[in-house]
Amino acid sequence: KLKITNMKLLILIPCYNTHQYLNTLIPLLYTQTSEDIIIIDDGSSPPIDIEKFDKKNLFLLRNHKNKGKGYSIRKGFEYALKNNYSDVITLDGDMQHDPLEINKFVKYDKDATFLLGYRKFSNPMPISRILSNTITSRIISILKNKSINDSQCGYRRYNLDAIKDFKFHEDGYIFESEILLNCINDNTSIDNIKIRAIYDGSPSHINKITDTMQFIKLIMRYIIA
Repeated sequence: KLKITNMKLLILIPCYNTHQYLNTLIPLLYTQTSEDIIIIDDGSSPPIDIEKFDKKNLFLLRNHKNKGKGYSIRKGFEYALKNNYSDVITLDGDMQHDPLEINKFVKYDKDATFLLGYRKFSNPMPISRILSNTITSRIISILKNKSINDSQCGYRRYNLDAIKDFKFHEDGYIFESEILLNCINDNTSIDNIKIRAIYDGSPSHINKITDTMQFIKLIMRYIIA
């Protein structure tokens, strides 16, 4: 599906010590799209510098200390709302989301509330991630009565009208599950878009035990509420 009319889109990239990847990621994005891009530097050391890219529609916000992926995405959402963007596309800053696939999200039907990237749950995805993603995606799909193929994938497009009135609690990776639980209702239009699964052997910032416990707490908070 191609979008029918223009949206005002912002591409949002939360980053923590991803300097080596940005040198590839940003130029590749600009070969595919002219949409505005904002980097949220989540307390990287040294701080991320965007001057070398020399792009007038590339912006930077910085957390003075590491606050978490969810906190950084929310900060980007706040910037987008203040600057009258209608939709935000999120992707990671470590090249685990293919920038050459950005137009799958940019050019998709404007009326979709959420576009959720999903990866094939097989090699090269680690078995622990396959199990985690399968279980959490199934739980959220049942709770929301919607088909959500990959609840942990951060390559997404959000319509800001669907999220602007909600209060969020999660600052870390669990935020990407929290936003699905909070913001999806019977009228929400959700489409799943297949994307490449990229793993280069770099260490994950996800703590399996801590984030599993956080997910359980999130689900309990949702059910009780």
